[in-house]
Amino acid sequence: MTVTVRDIARRVNVSHTMVSRVLSANSKFPVSAAKRELIVAAAKELGYRPNHAARTLATGQSRVIALQIFDMENPFMQRVARRLTEMLAADDYDLIVHGFSGSFSRVRSSIDGAFLLSRDSLPLDVDHCPLVAIGSYAAPTIDSVFVDLKVGACEAVTHLLKTGRRRIVYVSSDEHDERDGRSVAFNATIQSAGLEPLTLHVVRNRQDDGWAALSAYLREHSAPDALFCQNDQIAQGCYRALREAGLRIPRDVAVIGCDGVDWNDYQYPALGSIEQPVNEMCEIGWDFLRRRIADPSIPRQEAMLIAKFNPRDSC
Repeated sequence: MTVTVRDIARRVNVSHTMVSRVLSANSKFPVSAAKRELIVAAAKELGYRPNHAARTLATGQSRVIALQIFDMENPFMQRVARRLTEMLAADDYDLIVHGFSGSFSRVRSSIDGAFLLSRDSLPLDVDHCPLVAIGSYAAPTIDSVFVDLKVGACEAVTHLLKTGRRRIVYVSSDEHDERDGRSVAFNATIQSAGLEPLTLHVVRNRQDDGWAALSAYLREHSAPDALFCQNDQIAQGCYRALREAGLRIPRDVAVIGCDGVDWNDYQYPALGSIEQPVNEMCEIGWDFLRRRIADPSIPRQEAMLIAKFNPRDSC
């Protein structure tokens, strides 16, 4: 039999309204610590499970937040999803991951707000849904936690130049994207050294595409001195292509990725990368979104974080 708030209220001898306030974490109605402890203990003892649909109807809030991403397989985005899930759970919110399709129509009626971790344009049908953009692509029209990759990318390419690398190839699916700090910094740093920017296009930002693109390149060209990869997945694919060609990392070819995913330390050699500050980005983003949910009329919120270059053994 389903346990209700009325069952808990009878057990503790309080009103069902008080039980609802405690179990929904409604801070507008203060409840003594002693009463709160009794109600929470009774709920656990009786095996109470909240009815989210009923709570949504009663409060107008689902306590569900969406995270929009454009690549479900990307380990960096999975890392962001894990961190946000932990953070929201501490505040009694749930996170759902929404693959980008250009529309919020499937989820907008069931969420209180959303994070956008996407380089694509904003959906057109948000219906004033509270939104916060997080990550390395700026969103000038909504709340934003922007991670600037230019400084880290400049440090990475400068490091390669200082170690004597001259033929440095940028491996990317977005070769000349002016929105992308990596591309901008790569071209500017290479040109300031009096060199020609070299690029290798991949179809997608995946390991197999990095492997396929570099394998084809090495069949037609001599090996470059270094590879500067748009993300760590591409770099991982390049590792395989280099080894299959009999090339050593970093002695023959240095490799640098971007994002700072968890397995970089376990690559051999450990992959140097431009590391995005995921924890700080998620903390600020969640703070921004809570404020926007509480008061949609507040001025636009914006923060900028700097990604840092961690060289490791691959470069």
